[in-house]
Amino acid sequence: MTAVLTSWTMEPDSAVVRRVEAAGAGDVRAASNDALLDCFRKRQDSGQGVRKSCEPICRDAPATWADTTEGRVYRAAQVAAAFNDGEPRGDGKTFVPGR
Repeated sequence: MTAVLTSWTMEPDSAVVRRVEAAGAGDVRAASNDALLDCFRKRQDSGQGVRKSCEPICRDAPATWADTTEGRVYRAAQVAAAFNDGEPRGDGKTFVPGR
């Protein structure tokens, strides 16, 4: 019984996690990393806010922060942002082979 109690740790309350859950993500503490990523791919606006809120936190955070719910939420928002960078931008020119 002691081993079970010592291996369980209580995470501090997080405004970021509460905001993501209130935005419709559900219980993110129980969500897998893939589920979090999928959530942020669908809710791009939530992911942007999470990234901005967590940037100052993660600069000074210990290495174990990445394993907390807040850290996992931040990481998923970062990865989703790489795939959701808005409309493609370019000069309108296309590549035609052989020309």
